[in-house]
Parts: sequence; structure tokens; C-alpha cells
Amino acid sequence: MAGGGGAARRAPSGAIRWHLMAKDESQSRILSLDALRGVAAVMVLLYHYTTRYDELYGHKGSLPFQLTWGYLGVPLFMIISGYVIFMSVDRSRSAMTFAVSRFGRLFPAFWASCAVTFGVVSVMGLAMREVPLRDALWNLTMIPVRLGVGRIDGVYWTLEVELTFYVVIFACVAMGLGRWSLAPIAAVVVYTLTGRDHLWGFETHWFALFLIGMTLYDMRRGDRWWHGVLLTLGLGCVAFRHLYREVTDAPHAGWPYLLAVGAFAAVIAFCSRVRIRPLELPPLIFLGTISYALYLVHQNIGYIVIREAEARGLSPLAAIGVAATVAIGIATIITFAIERPANRAVRGLLKRPSRKGSAATVRASESAPER
Repeated sequence: MAGGGGAARRAPSGAIRWHLMAKDESQSRILSLDALRGVAAVMVLLYHYTTRYDELYGHKGSLPFQLTWGYLGVPLFMIISGYVIFMSVDRSRSAMTFAVSRFGRLFPAFWASCAVTFGVVSVMGLAMREVPLRDALWNLTMIPVRLGVGRIDGVYWTLEVELTFYVVIFACVAMGLGRWSLAPIAAVVVYTLTGRDHLWGFETHWFALFLIGMTLYDMRRGDRWWHGVLLTLGLGCVAFRHLYREVTDAPHAGWPYLLAVGAFAAVIAFCSRVRIRPLELPPLIFLGTISYALYLVHQNIGYIVIREAEARGLSPLAAIGVAATVAIGIATIITFAIERPANRAVRGLLKRPSRKGSAATVRASESAPER
């Protein structure tokens, strides 16, 4: 590549220039998605600490704000999840690679979060949030409600939705569908549009959000007319449920929810094509890095911290600040002491069968903004 001692360096060819540009854009896009996941985690955290805590237990004093729309961090998480999981499909050498990678990224941090949350709630107590040890052990499967027991933490309901999505994607990878995995997911969304919200025990309407994220990722290969069809299908399913079906079980259901989902899709699409430096702030990137663990541990532990802090005379706002600090601290420990080492162990396991062929895949996966 480089010339002799005094030779001028030649400009890269068009193909090499395109490759370097794509590599740089890919890194920017990943940073933006990490930041957006951090934003989503903070939205959900503040929704629970302001609005939801007030509904369940009542703050000892008035708050200067209520983040009732923070619940919308959940659909943002799910759109990003669809985007990132489809990225994993591209990088997986087999269905087993995909499954082992998902297991390594999800379960070790989840088990640690279960243990910490169960321990804190058992010792400190929290009305309506306590479960017996037997139920806590069943929670380790990530599908406790389907096994007839309560959840250690209410936020775990989204993990059951995501796990169902992963099982469907696993089947698609096993069948060698690749990018055509979009078709089965779209079929589930079409099924939802028939007026049915459940299939084999899982809620199908969430697949509309996954479909939107998957489509946005697939558009990296070049825009196609059917990408517009799939995005319309996903947004149409959201509109059908929140406008036609008049859903009332979610804050800001109806037009606000639909407009928020459309805005999230537009922002993620924009991040895929243009570098947005304001999103690449180190605090946001850090929050994105710990977002999975933060989501898992923030609610019940945060409620206890708020209760205890307010009981000792702190204002509701100061109590929320303490709770957020504690949650971020615990999430940081779980991320870097458990989640990251587990990911490295899984990458090492996946690397063994074919060191030569998998090295690039493993290196690529290290920078992926996955959960």
C-alpha cells in the first residue's frame, strides 16, 4: 500500500475509499444507536421515578415535573432491538452462533440483576413487589409469567417479548432465510392487523416495532420499494392498535404514541446515514453501554431508595437523584464485572471452531450496539 522511502502515497481507489467511508459511517451509526439506547433508558427510569412511583406509593411532597411520556422509551428500545438483531443475523455464521451469542448477552446480566433486586427487596421490603424464593428461581428462565409465577421486577415483561422475537429470528436463521427473515416478522404483523393481539401466548403487536427496526437496518443495502411497504405495515399496525382499537393500557396511547414511534423511526434512519455528533456525547454513550443492566435494576431498587431517602427528609427531586445514582452504580458494576466478561467468554467460545474464518466476525461483534 505504501510506496518506497521517497515515493508519494497514492490516493485510495474508489472501492477502497468507499470501504473506508462505510466503515467510518458504521462506527458513527453505532455510537448514535448506543446514545439513543441511553436516552431510552433514562426516559423509562424517570417515568418510573416520577409518575409511576407517585401513582403506586406517593411522593412526600410535590415534584417540579412529571415525565409521563417517559414510557415511550420502551418502543424506542424495541425499534433499536429490531435494528440490532438484524445486524446480528448478518454476522451470525449459524443458528447456534446466533443463539449462543444472544444467551451470552442476555442471561448473565439478567441473572445478576435478578439476584440483586430480589436480595434488596427481600431485605428492605416493597409493597406489591415481593416474591417468594421459589418464584424468584423460576424468574431465571426469563418467562416466569408463562410458568405461572410473578416477576421479581415488573420491567421484566419486555424481556419475554424480546425473547419471543429472538426465538422467531433463531428459526429464521436456522432455515437460512437471512435478510428474508423480514417476511415471517411481517406475516406476524399482518396477523395482528386481523384484529388478534395474541398468537401461541405472545403479544403480536410488538412485532410491528421490531419490523420497523429490521427494515431500517436492511435499508443499508440500498433503498427498495418494499422497504416503504414494510415501514408502512409496521406503522400501520401501531396506528391500528392505538387509534382504531383505542388502546388505553399505555400512557399517551393514540396519536402521541403513533407520532413518537414515527419520530423514533425517522431519527434512527437519520442516524444510519448521517453522523449526529450531538448524540455522541460521552455521558450518553456510557448510559447506552450500561442501558441493559440499568433497565433491569432501576425500578424496584429505585423505589426503595426513594422511599428511604424521602423518609429521612430529602425532597422528592433529591430522592430521585439518589435513586438514579444508585441504579447507575449497580448497573455499571453488572455491566463491566459480569456482562462484558460473559460476552468475551462467549466470543472466545464462538471463535474456537474456526479461528481463521470467525476472527473478522468476532472483531465486528465487539463494536456492535447489542443487548
